[in-house]
Amino acid sequence: MLTTKGLQTDPRRVASVLSGGLSCGERDSPPASPQDAFSGCRPGGPGLLPVLTAHDPGCRWARAGAEAQISEHGRVTGQASTGAGHSDAAKRFSDTYNLHRAAGVTCGWIAVRYFDGSGGADVYPSRAEAVAAMWPWEDDYFYATLTAPSMSVCAADSVLRFKRVMSEMERPDRDAPGGGLEVIPRLTREDQEAQIAAVRTGAGHIALGRRKDPR
Repeated sequence: MLTTKGLQTDPRRVASVLSGGLSCGERDSPPASPQDAFSGCRPGGPGLLPVLTAHDPGCRWARAGAEAQISEHGRVTGQASTGAGHSDAAKRFSDTYNLHRAAGVTCGWIAVRYFDGSGGADVYPSRAEAVAAMWPWEDDYFYATLTAPSMSVCAADSVLRFKRVMSEMERPDRDAPGGGLEVIPRLTREDQEAQIAAVRTGAGHIALGRRKDPR
């Protein structure tokens, strides 16, 4: 279930979000998981309803190309170029992020697994607490803030790609303030691509810092 650590939210609203606002019959209790929330929904019979989503303008994944090769621990082992569509990992990340926002959570941190975009059910007040909660597997996750109003699948894939490439540089550290340093992303897509190129080639400079915990 979606839970928060030290943050306030309305459990009834979370249950409503998990049910997707669909006409799935009366429920005596909140669903045990997002999958249970959609069980038995109509039309289309039991199970999830297909959802069509449009690409953001200029989305790189709307064009054909080779997908990134990702290791079991989320490290990029092959060329992380554009693909013909969005990955399941990006869809999981986007869905989890948007469920929290729709449930009224406007700040905090979630831990998302590099490999498949899973996790993120718990919300933590600080990055340090999120890193500590993932021990001893904190290196297998990146840590995202819930500050943006929403997370499209296109944006989720872009964040995943950037974080996977930067994973070796921003390893979490439970003993460091803020859970360790992060790569400071540039504002424009072109500058972020330059950062990615700098990591891959070893030519260029990458700035590291600590992000202030959102309140």
